[in-house]
Order: sequence, then C-alpha cells, then structure tokens
Amino acid sequence: MNNRERLLEVRRFFERHTDDNHPKTLEDLLEYLSTIGDTSKLAKKSVKDDIQALTDSGFEVQDELEKNGLAKKYWHSARLFEIHELRMMVDAIVAAKFISEDVTERIVEKLQKLTSIPEAETLQSIIKTPKKKHGQIPYHIDRIQRAIQEQKAISFQYTDVVGFDTTKRTFPLRRDGERYVVNPIDLHWNHEQYYLIGIDESIGEIRNYRVDRIVNSEIVEDDTPRMKQHLPDDYFQKSFNMYNGLDEEIVLAVDERVLPVIFDKLGEDVSITQDGDRFLIRFDAAVSDGFVFWLLSLGTQVEVLEPVTLRDHMRETIEAMAGRYAKASIH
Repeated sequence: MNNRERLLEVRRFFERHTDDNHPKTLEDLLEYLSTIGDTSKLAKKSVKDDIQALTDSGFEVQDELEKNGLAKKYWHSARLFEIHELRMMVDAIVAAKFISEDVTERIVEKLQKLTSIPEAETLQSIIKTPKKKHGQIPYHIDRIQRAIQEQKAISFQYTDVVGFDTTKRTFPLRRDGERYVVNPIDLHWNHEQYYLIGIDESIGEIRNYRVDRIVNSEIVEDDTPRMKQHLPDDYFQKSFNMYNGLDEEIVLAVDERVLPVIFDKLGEDVSITQDGDRFLIRFDAAVSDGFVFWLLSLGTQVEVLEPVTLRDHMRETIEAMAGRYAKASIH
C-alpha cells in the first residue's frame, strides 16, 4: 500500500467508521489499515500527517485533547447531509407507494452510504407501506421528464382498470395494446401518485395518465416539431382526483363546517353567498367520476343544486349505493 492508497483508505475510514458519536483512536485507524495492507513499518507520525493532509484539503477531521492519560480521538462530522435529514429522506422513500420494494431497497442503501456505518444502522424506517415487489415507475418518470425538457413525445402502452385476470393477477392493456403517443406537458403529484398530463396526439386533447399504469414507455425519436405546451391556469382547480371531464358551472349548497374543505380545493376567492343556515358555492369544474367521488366523500354536508343533470346523477348513484346495502345480511 503506497502513500496515495493509504491516504484514500484513511479518508474512507473516517467517512465510514466515525462520526460525532463514534470517535476513533490512532490505534483503531492503524488496526483498520492493517486489514488492508502491510503496516509493520508504518509510523504513527505518517498517519498523523495523513490526517493533517486531509484537513488541509478541506476534509475536516476533528479531534479532542488528551485527558487523564486517555488516547486522543478523531472523527469526521462535516457531511453533506445531517443524520436527521437522511432519516427524513429514508422515510419519504419508504412511504412512497409508487416506489417498488426493490427500488426502495437500492435507494435506502445509497442513502446509508452518505453517513458512517454506525449511523447508517439507525436509518431503518418504522413506516410500513404496501408496495409492489418490482416496478418501472422511476424509469417512466425519468423518460417523461426528459421528453418534456427535449420537447419530444412519449410513447407507451396503458393498463386498463377492467378485465382483471384472477389467474395472472393482471389487468389487460387498453386499446388492445396499441401504443399511446402523447406530447407531455407536465408531471403532477396527486394523492400519492404521479400523473402524466399531456396531449393525446390521436385525438388532440389533454388527458391525464397515472404513471403506475404506464407500460413500456419510450421517448419518440422523430423529426416532428412539438412546441412546448402550457396548462390553463385553473386546470388543477377544475380537475378532481385527476379525472378528465367536461367543464360545467356548478352550484352547491354546503354546511358551514365543510367550508374549509371547499376553500382548500377551490380557493378562498370562490364565489360564496349565505342562504339561511347554509352557503351557496358557485364555480366551474370538470364533471367526472372523480368529481362525483369527491362530492360523495363530503356526505350530507353538501347538496348539488345545479346543473340538474349532475344532481340527477348524484341521486341515482346514491340510490344504487343504498340498494347494495338494502339487505340486512349478505348471507
């Protein structure tokens, strides 16, 4: 082991084996070096010079004064991330359902290498999140991001939500596996899922696609010029649960206690007037299943007044739900 190799190993020792709570002595360092190469002729002064050279280069090695005959101790603490910052990142990765088990394990292992081995052992998240064992979502996200930056289309197959095969435990592909070609506008995060928002080039309309249902994505390499597109300013305000739908003017009668939920979704500048003990809310929204699900989640605190077609649809949906539970027992 020559001087240059030894200096690199000294740095690696302080990076991986020491921190504020785990200082080491020169004897510990010499023992570590002896596992790598011959140190029989290595003097402590040479190791001290290595430590000083690292400090002079900007790799800070701290030490404490010798006390009561105890050996002097050294450690490295100036790291890119504090341990609590790494812990938050690990928790975020573990909590994200769209990141599969295998990818989660790889990322956590990489984050653990950004601190000492003793500290890395504490980076075990207590969060439990159901995940798929394997997945391609991070690769889809990367291709979508690059397609947006390079102003190129993205092509993929898309999984349906009906036709589940109980044997294979899979859903079929939509359009019999025909590839979608989409001019991507945005990548959006909503309800713990990534969504690709873009123009479906087969119909020329903006559509939302859940990234976890995308299969076999690839960037379209052709000579077709695609201008950068922008979403309408009120796109997300009108969209509910990322469903597409036709814009309509909506009038709701709501209880006062649900107003914070209304303001969170529609903004505090939404049109509102008091009507007795309730409030009338007027706004435009893309009417879709997602919008209906949102209204149903608010229960009896919200009543649809207009349009009549939506009110009728709500009544029919609620009656159908009540019919499911009309029987006293399922047996």
